[in-house]
Amino acid sequence: MQKISTPLLFLMSFLIASSGWILVPEQVKQLPEILAISVRFSIGALFLMAWDYFTNQDITPKLNYKLHLMLFTNGLLSFFLNYYLNYKAALYIPSGLIVVILSLIVIPTMILERFFYKKPITAPTLSGCVLGLLGISLLFFKDILALQFLSLEALYGIVLAFLSTLLSSLGYLLSKRLGGEMGLSSLKLCKYSMIYAGGFGSLLCLLNQDYITYSATLLQNTLPMLYLGVLVSAVIFVFIMELIKRVGPTNTSYLWTFTPIGAIFLSYLFEDFKITLSSFLGITCILVGGVLFKIPQTNPLKLNKGRFA
Repeated sequence: MQKISTPLLFLMSFLIASSGWILVPEQVKQLPEILAISVRFSIGALFLMAWDYFTNQDITPKLNYKLHLMLFTNGLLSFFLNYYLNYKAALYIPSGLIVVILSLIVIPTMILERFFYKKPITAPTLSGCVLGLLGISLLFFKDILALQFLSLEALYGIVLAFLSTLLSSLGYLLSKRLGGEMGLSSLKLCKYSMIYAGGFGSLLCLLNQDYITYSATLLQNTLPMLYLGVLVSAVIFVFIMELIKRVGPTNTSYLWTFTPIGAIFLSYLFEDFKITLSSFLGITCILVGGVLFKIPQTNPLKLNKGRFA
């Protein structure tokens, strides 16, 4: 993993995440949320266990009780509860709005990293964040306009999506502590987190007999679930954990603002998606925001010195 440059790591994560929007069939949504999550991350965990076994390059410290507890918590935050709330939100609000809310992960991550790690919030970073959110909103403005915000169902879906984003942000911060400060490799960090997430979900499914009830549906969706479990879960999150170690949670979280661009490009190639003025402006805002994120962090904004300094 150390031999892969950071830009290439970001590019590979971007391509995998973008393809997940297009290449995963709709049939996956036929499964109950907990079962879908359980199968997805159990497959991911098995793949990472095999990867770890055959490469045998993990020289990170042995795990003690405290580390296992933290990995279990990370698994729940990053993989189980986060995705459960996200899948639930999709029942009440359009996927476009979920993308907009998901891109907001930059904001709580930036604030939490400031609070826990004293990382300054710079003017370029804040500007890049605003431009990214504006770009995402322009890309999916039709979904936003079509939503009846005052309906109870819409508000419920929005709350679930926001909670999902917050839990994902907390998972990023915990991953930084496990990987950056405690020395766990990205592979071991993801492997155990997914083992706990997939195992916890499987236990719930066994209690509810979901595996028996939906066995036929699972067989019909074998290839989509393998794609989700191996590439869009195991591989991409090893890359993401490595990016968190290298560039920090906030910069890594901007990946989820970039991914709709790749999805739109794939839709343009394979699904006759038409590029409109709003989508062009949205893509431009996201790209400019990404450039601002990479500007050296000088001129930090001063935030409530009494609490954060």
